[in-house]
This record gives sequence, C-alpha cells and structure tokens, in this order.
Amino acid sequence: MTLVSLRDTVDRGYECLLIGDACAATKLASHMAALDTVTNEGGIFGAVAKARDYVFRTSRLETDAA
Repeated sequence: MTLVSLRDTVDRGYECLLIGDACAATKLASHMAALDTVTNEGGIFGAVAKARDYVFRTSRLETDAA
C-alpha cells in the first residue's frame, strides 16, 4: 500500500521521501523491489532514506534554525 500511496502523491506534484526501514512487505524480495521502484530512473518516484539519517538531518535543521 505504501508504494501506491507514494505514486499517487507523486502524480499530484509532490516530491517524496520514503523511509525505507519504516515500512515493510510480506517478503523481503517484495520490499527491496518496491524500494528499487521508487529510485528507478534517477528517482522518478522520489528518494529512499533510512530513519536514522532522516532524524539526524532534520534535527540538524532545527538546531541550525535556532
């Protein structure tokens, strides 16, 4: 369901970031294929990041803005 929602969001003109380790599929191969689909063709459907990297970078933004 996550991939369908992401693609619908991209179709509405948004740039998307999928937190890859915060979602899953019933099979690891399906999960990896979905992540690959997002970044296929230069990231046509968005980008994929790990939760720790997202938290680290966004917490730095809050610190820098203060």
